[in-house]
Amino acid sequence: ASAQRRIDFLRQMVQWCEPLGAQLVSLWSGAVPEGSSSEEAWPRLVDRLGGLLDFAQAEGVRLALEPEPGHLVATVADWRRLHAQLGDRLGMSLDVGHLLVAEEGAIEDVAGPVRDSVWNVQLDDMRRGDHTHLVPGEGEVDWPAVQRFLASLPAATPACFELSRDSHRFHELAPRLISEFDF
Repeated sequence: ASAQRRIDFLRQMVQWCEPLGAQLVSLWSGAVPEGSSSEEAWPRLVDRLGGLLDFAQAEGVRLALEPEPGHLVATVADWRRLHAQLGDRLGMSLDVGHLLVAEEGAIEDVAGPVRDSVWNVQLDDMRRGDHTHLVPGEGEVDWPAVQRFLASLPAATPACFELSRDSHRFHELAPRLISEFDF
């Protein structure tokens, strides 16, 4: 019932890109609604996201969908399925911490095959199987492997620290993380 509100919100985010100087909107699929199945939700996602992609493309904005544990698109494989249906105008927003929660294997093995479609990277840490966002360096992410992967992406690919649980101390963490991780 709230789908149109979410679509309207995302359209507004696309429109805000121009005055903000942004070129990309990162979004998620959302969880499968209660009382529905993945099989029922998938075609709705494809249809609604297709319309949003048309709108964004007309505005000169790119959309990057982030696989999110617990959502309809939870893994890189799910994203690849969606990308196969919607084409190259859909990019990926890759959260490196999510790889420890929803994937098996190294970042290069999981995300390497879709490297050309990674348009945004979220840098946070997690522990295997635990979807708790941690400050980089406090979990189990293989940061040297992440740095190698980032170096293989186009230089203009944004990579941002996601400090959702630590935003209150961003002013302390950001300088340290930038120095520590040499991003």
